[in-house]
Amino acid sequence: MFTKPVLTNVIGVGEFETCFPMDLQFMASKIEGSRLNMKKFPGLIIRKAKPKGTVILFKSKKFIIVGAENQ
Repeated sequence: MFTKPVLTNVIGVGEFETCFPMDLQFMASKIEGSRLNMKKFPGLIIRKAKPKGTVILFKSKKFIIVGAENQ
């Protein structure tokens, strides 16, 4: 009678605690499905189809997760 709940468009934010700098150029070359264009946007955009979602990493070691869904 009841339908199973479904999570859609989950959003999260956070910050990495590391002493190493975030080398977005290196990460973009190693992570499939990533885009980096520092002239247009100051973050590394990583899109994944499975599980669906997008992660945006910034040089400041902060990140945003958007559009995530449960599978």
